[in-house]
Amino acid sequence: MLLNNSTTIVIALSAFCLVGCSGKPPATASAQIEPSHKTDSVDDPKPGAVIAPVATPATALEPPKAPPFMRPALAISRGQYFSWSAPASWTSSESMNGVDMKSADGKYSASSVLLAGNRGSNTPWSFLSQVLPLAGIAGLKKLSETSLPSMASGYPGLAWQVKSFETRYTDPTGKAKLGEFTVGILNAYGGYSAIVQAYAADPDAYDHAKTWLPVIAGSVKALNPNNIAGQQNVLPARNHPLDNSGLIASWHQKSLSEDRISLAQREGMMGYEKVKSEAGTTFNMPLETYDGTVGGYHNPTNPTEILKKAAPGD
Repeated sequence: MLLNNSTTIVIALSAFCLVGCSGKPPATASAQIEPSHKTDSVDDPKPGAVIAPVATPATALEPPKAPPFMRPALAISRGQYFSWSAPASWTSSESMNGVDMKSADGKYSASSVLLAGNRGSNTPWSFLSQVLPLAGIAGLKKLSETSLPSMASGYPGLAWQVKSFETRYTDPTGKAKLGEFTVGILNAYGGYSAIVQAYAADPDAYDHAKTWLPVIAGSVKALNPNNIAGQQNVLPARNHPLDNSGLIASWHQKSLSEDRISLAQREGMMGYEKVKSEAGTTFNMPLETYDGTVGGYHNPTNPTEILKKAAPGD
C-alpha cells in the first residue's frame, strides 16, 4: 500500500538417568553369586560364576522441538525520511508521509503513515472509511474495534484518540484480506492529523502473520521528524497544530500499536533482537532463530557468519 499524498493511503506481522544396583559392596574384586534356589534353567548363573558389571547407557536427551512456524528475519533499511525493518525480499515504498511494505507474492503487507494539516475534524473509523476506498480497497468490513489509551498531544486538554480495528476487505487486485488498522486522530484548532499503522495478510496466513507483522508496521521511525508530512514547508506559528513537538514526538518515540504488540507477546509471541553483520547491515532477528551452539544468530544472507549484538542507536 502506497501513500503518495495526504489524502491517499495504500495498505499494501524451542538426564541422563543412572540405573544402579543396591546392596552390600563386594568383599573382593569379583562378585560371588549364591543361588537362592536350585533350577535347571540355563539362564540361571552357576555357583561361582563371575558376573561382569553391565553398563547402563544414559538416556538420550530429546532434541528441542522446532517452533510451529518460523518468523522471518527483518533487515533494517534507511530511506530519505524514515528507517524501517522488513524481510529483505519485500519491496518498500517511501514518501514524506510514511512507508508501505509488501511481500513479493503479495501475501503480506504493512504500512505506517502520518497525515498532518487536514481541515475539519474526524474520528478513527470515519477516517479509514473515507481514505481506503480512494486506494482501491473495496468491501471494508469492521470485525472488531478496540479503544486504546489516549496519547498526549502536547496541548493542554487535547489528546490523540486511538483505536484499533480488525477488518476484512478486498485489495485493489481483487484478493480477500484480513488486516488490522491502528488509527490515531488529533483534532485541534480547526484541523486534524492522523497516524495509521496497519498490516494485512491472506486469510489463511493471518493468524501466524499477526505475531510478527505488527513489529514491521511499528518499526517505521522518522530520521528527521521536522521533515516528514511536509513539516519543512509549514511556517511556525504559535498555537498552530503543526508547530507542535508533541505531534511529531508521537511518531518519533511511540508506536501506536505498542499495546497490541504487548498483548501478542503476552499471548505467546516471542520478540526480536537487533544484531549487526561485519559489513554493517542491521537485522531484527526473531529470538527463535538463536543458535545456542554458536552463541548467536546466523546472517540470513551469509549463514556462516554469526551476527553481533547491535549497539544502541544502530
